[in-house]
Amino acid sequence: MKTILDLSPEQLRRAAQLREQITSLEKQMQALLGQSPSSTQSKPAAATGGSSTMSDAARAKISAAMKARWAKRKPGSKTLPTSNPQPAARKRKPMSAAQRAQIAETLKARWAKIKAAKK
Repeated sequence: MKTILDLSPEQLRRAAQLREQITSLEKQMQALLGQSPSSTQSKPAAATGGSSTMSDAARAKISAAMKARWAKRKPGSKTLPTSNPQPAARKRKPMSAAQRAQIAETLKARWAKIKAAKK
C-alpha cells in the first residue's frame, strides 16, 4: 500500500476531491434519514473521558458481596463451601536415625561424584 509520501500532487488532489464528495454524500444521506451529523459518528472510547458509569451505591454493593464471598472461603470460617473444601493436613511419619544416616551418606556420595566430574 502506498503512503501519502509516495503519491504525486495530482493523486493527492484527486484524493482530496474524493474525500469532499464522500463528505457531501454523507450529509445528503443524513438529511434524507433525518439524522444529525454527530449522531452517525461514534465517539472513540478515549474521547468519552473514561469515566465510570457505575454509581457509588452499586460499587458498594458489589464490594460487600465480594467481601462476604471471601469471608466464606477463609480457613477459620464455620461455613466453608462444599465445592472447595480445605485439604486435610498430611501426617508425617518420624524418620529413624538409620534412615537419616543412609540419606546423608547417599547425598555425600552424589556430591562427591558431581565435584569430581567438574575437575
